[in-house]
Amino acid sequence: MSSNFIQINNNGDILSGKIFLSRPGKFRIEYEQIPLILISDSKRLASVNKDLKSISFHSKNENPLNILLFKKLDMNKIKILNLIERENTLLAKISSINFEDKGVIEILFETKPLKMKKWTILRKDQTKTEVFFDNLLFNKSLPSKLFSIESEDPRQLPFQIY
Repeated sequence: MSSNFIQINNNGDILSGKIFLSRPGKFRIEYEQIPLILISDSKRLASVNKDLKSISFHSKNENPLNILLFKKLDMNKIKILNLIERENTLLAKISSINFEDKGVIEILFETKPLKMKKWTILRKDQTKTEVFFDNLLFNKSLPSKLFSIESEDPRQLPFQIY
């Protein structure tokens, strides 16, 4: 999946950028307004600050997007908490056993034609992040370099080994 997005944070900040998802477990989020790239290569999750030339690593279980990045859908690891169907929309509220103590994700679909419109991450601390999609594309081949943490690592080695 690839898409342009608009993100509205709990504090009202509005950010935009591009998102790329590839199952199992790979994603890349590039922001336009801030020098941040979030990358998961399916093993690790990294945030890269291009201005500060820094990289930090996080637990994959901290990431609610993992609900959507499965290799095979395992209903023992995902709970569908609620489905609400309205005129031309379907709202699915889901949680993962790995993220259950942190919150849930709501995914809004347009039903005619079936298209994901937005997702909302609802955290236990009552904060939320909404992400709206534009020009959403599925089944598009994405280059593996998009999910390479090493290629985005801004740290420079003090010397090269030959």
